[in-house]
Amino acid sequence: MVQEQRLTKTTTAMRTRSWKGTVFLSGLTIAIFAVIMTAPLDLMQGNEDRMAGFTYDAVHNGNWICPVDQVGNLPTKPPLFAWLSSLATLVTGSLNPFTLYFPAVLATLLLACVVYLTGTKFFDKRSGILAGLALLFSPGMIKQMDACRHDGLFALGISLAAIAAFHSWMSGRNWIWFWLATIIATLTKGPLGLVLAAGGLIAVYWEKRSGESFPLRGRQWPGIIVFLLITGGWFALACWQTNGAIIQKMIFQELIGHAITGKDSDVVSSGFYKPALTFLGNFAPWSLLVGLGLWRIWKKPSSDSTERRFERFLFCWFVLGLALFSLAAHHRSRLIIPLYPVGALLAGRELARLLSSISPRRFFQTCTAVTVAGLIVVAVDQHIVEGKSRGVVQTEGMRQFAQTVRDNHYLPLTKTDAPFAFQFYLNDVRPLTPLNLGIELLQKEKPVFVAVTSLEKIRKRSGLTNLYELARWPQTGESLLSIVSNHPKVRTVALQRRK
Repeated sequence: MVQEQRLTKTTTAMRTRSWKGTVFLSGLTIAIFAVIMTAPLDLMQGNEDRMAGFTYDAVHNGNWICPVDQVGNLPTKPPLFAWLSSLATLVTGSLNPFTLYFPAVLATLLLACVVYLTGTKFFDKRSGILAGLALLFSPGMIKQMDACRHDGLFALGISLAAIAAFHSWMSGRNWIWFWLATIIATLTKGPLGLVLAAGGLIAVYWEKRSGESFPLRGRQWPGIIVFLLITGGWFALACWQTNGAIIQKMIFQELIGHAITGKDSDVVSSGFYKPALTFLGNFAPWSLLVGLGLWRIWKKPSSDSTERRFERFLFCWFVLGLALFSLAAHHRSRLIIPLYPVGALLAGRELARLLSSISPRRFFQTCTAVTVAGLIVVAVDQHIVEGKSRGVVQTEGMRQFAQTVRDNHYLPLTKTDAPFAFQFYLNDVRPLTPLNLGIELLQKEKPVFVAVTSLEKIRKRSGLTNLYELARWPQTGESLLSIVSNHPKVRTVALQRRK
């Protein structure tokens, strides 16, 4: 009876500590996101324009199955990211920076919690908390929180599925959770997530060859049916809505095209070393510890059977993932993000080994110092270093330009090829008007205002001479955006280039 009471108290204490760690990492994620959101925005260089278009189409036009962007282009990825952004837009009532980046920060927060809880369960609490810190304070992870990209959400689906797969391998049941998690990955970036999530199960054969056979058990077919019904059902609806055009876009152009030809017509395995170098740089300094962790698993596996299997599962998960990214022809740096969670688990364990001799109080002080220093570095990078970039300068110029348009009542405005930042600050991200239709409006007698990249561009296309540039940014050099009208104004508004 006494032993049972002690066991109950120990379990309760472990759960309390786990909740504390989860709350801490969740709060840290929110703090990092707050630093990013309070820094000058760059809406000129990323994927914000397309994601805003998808969100607008879903929210305002009700096109949730397969939303299109501002110019009517079909998406190259499944719509889970756009769905989450659209839900955030419905809740807040408007499209804003928070709703655009909400899926990325939500994925990061959940990933940090998953890494922490997993590391705590299979290694120890120190390994878990250090793994969470390594994940959040890796350059690549911070960068993905500041971008409307699918990779963080993709990594979340893969990580949930991989951890579920290991649990099912150990217990021989509940494979339904693995297949449910792969739905998240598949509806984010496609079927590659299923392969990456199941890669760690190669450890089953590793165990068998080492003389400790522990085969897979349990039923798979209920999960497979649910997976096919949901992912296949969405794809069938998308094919019906687009008359099959989504097949060419997502399967042949995106999935097969990037896997085989990649960018600039690369061939498979060309530049195979790039993903490894990208991981070393974008997961620095923790990437060095990942290498040490992989070596230790290979040479000195744990004597505990469950821990050893988990080690080998992580090893296979990481190595297979890196091999797949290396063999593909598409080698953009953000694609390697799905390996960050497993890298964080390996690095967290090695950091815990290095700090194993210090007291709990000293460990707490070390984690606090790392957290404060990390937030300072993020703040300096976002507010000072990135604040001087060309994209930030142009974004601020578009904010000023949007205010000028409102102040001078250049509305209603026909936008032909206006930058997304201008549309965002004008709070009008509706589909763009084709240039030829804008020219037709300028040929009429009724005064109209057209937003175009330059006056000369529209003059060359139309042959019209009685056009007036009412406002432009910047004042000197090549114009980024001009307001053109068929009627003159009393004065011309010119925005000064931001120095």
